[in-house]
Amino acid sequence: MARDALVRGMGSFFKKREHPRSRWSKCPHSCKSRYRSAAGRQVEESGFTDRDKAIERLTEVYKENEDGAANSVEGGAHPKVWGMRFEEYAEEWKAGQRHLAVASVRHLDSLLEYHLVERDGEFYLLATCDVPETDLNENPDGFLGVDLGIVTIATTSDGDVLAGRRLNRYRARQMRLRAKLQKKGTKSAKRRLKERSRREWRFAANTNQVISKRIVAEAERTSRGIALEDLKGIRARVRLTKPQRAAVHSWAFAQLGQFLAYKARRAGVPLVLVDPAYTSQTCAECGHVDKRNRASQARFPCRSCGVVAHADLNASRNIARKGETAWNAERESRVPAPA
Repeated sequence: MARDALVRGMGSFFKKREHPRSRWSKCPHSCKSRYRSAAGRQVEESGFTDRDKAIERLTEVYKENEDGAANSVEGGAHPKVWGMRFEEYAEEWKAGQRHLAVASVRHLDSLLEYHLVERDGEFYLLATCDVPETDLNENPDGFLGVDLGIVTIATTSDGDVLAGRRLNRYRARQMRLRAKLQKKGTKSAKRRLKERSRREWRFAANTNQVISKRIVAEAERTSRGIALEDLKGIRARVRLTKPQRAAVHSWAFAQLGQFLAYKARRAGVPLVLVDPAYTSQTCAECGHVDKRNRASQARFPCRSCGVVAHADLNASRNIARKGETAWNAERESRVPAPA
């Protein structure tokens, strides 16, 4: 016998047309039922002539799901697994695998410890593969200097300006959204914050991947090396105003350097780190060093020879010259002394 009231978890039934519930008995349209199957998937069925038949079907499915859950509980498989953490389940599973060799168990432990990570309740397996490296180019035809920045992410000595305007706009928008959600403080706002937690990081990482790939490809094509500034510890050295702190601390220059390093090693392109001191104040044409040479973020007018250049392009040429000098000095130090 059909019931008018449904138990929580049974599902729901409705009319295809939006008539008031009081007129459903006179409505010629069929009823539809919607419920969750034993596998957890949403199922929708139609063709019920009246609501009593729809309720009977929901009751039947509900009892089938309850009986299936009871049988699995009696079997003793699910309750034990439901109350276990993944690490505990993995340990118990390994204990029952007596056919595994010692080396296989050791390899499995390594996979579980270092390559299986949990993130937001989901497990990800980090699979690695070995890629053969190209022989290092010991005699590069010069160096491609790369100046790193915030407004302009990277500028090469060839004049290739890889602007970061799109990334900076994206970061500013994410910062405004975070402030609004944090101020709201509701459950839905906290859920949205969690969803957005890694979105900005992924966007910046993708931008750095594209830029590093482009720089390494150009250096490989022209048989040159790459000269990069050694910016380790720059956040502790510089003094920042309050508006500059967020921009500098979200600057992913270390990640870009790592991407350049492994891509260059794979392509056989030499990469050297140089001292960034005075590269933005030194004229690449005459070598004059003056703090006033850097008139603005983008403009470099030399006080000695009068040349006017793009500030980041001028710095990247100084970095390229420093990189070539450092590479030649290191190569000479490796040459054995004559007997």
